[in-house]
Amino acid sequence: MASVPLDFLCSWQSVFGSADLLEHRRIGYLTAFDGLARLPSALNADLGVFCPYQTPSYTPVVPHNGRVNVVAVIEQIQWDGGIGSAVTIDCHMSRENAIRLKSLEQETLSTLEVRKIGWWVTDYDQVNKKWFEQFYPKAPQILSALIARKENPMLNVDLTPSPVSNIYVYKVHLEIVPSANVAATFQVAASATEKVDRQWGLVVGSLASGASAAGP
Repeated sequence: MASVPLDFLCSWQSVFGSADLLEHRRIGYLTAFDGLARLPSALNADLGVFCPYQTPSYTPVVPHNGRVNVVAVIEQIQWDGGIGSAVTIDCHMSRENAIRLKSLEQETLSTLEVRKIGWWVTDYDQVNKKWFEQFYPKAPQILSALIARKENPMLNVDLTPSPVSNIYVYKVHLEIVPSANVAATFQVAASATEKVDRQWGLVVGSLASGASAAGP
């Protein structure tokens, strides 16, 4: 599994209606987003949605009575597994958050730094009959990163509203790459019993240090 690229499609509409969750579809959340210089404060966790998982190891997700507050609901998240490769996220968020990001998209960004970002994906294991945590940042659980492509930043906000349940949400596409000299660990799982840690980003000197410690 360690060499397989990740491409997780999520049933984002289902978190807005509890009945759909009985079908055991994969779902995911964007749990934090802060940064990009002129964003004066973090995006709000202003979507209250359903969560089928009771006690996540990913502590930014705190379910209460089967619900959780999140920044956005993930439609798709992709990563090819490379330590320097982009994580691509398509998600849906509130009008307020989308407008705040749209104002940045229309400017020349003075920095591509994302000070805080986090996500969490859960799926249902049909064999073991239980939900499991499928993909999330394990250490640190809230990352720092950069918006990909300096000359053409990968941040796109579509202000065409999408109706779901009794509200409207707005689609956002973003791609992030590791910050310089910063490493993180992702947890990836194929089932409730199969999981692996994978590295993202690189601290300068870490490979050389590892080689020295291993000896000839």
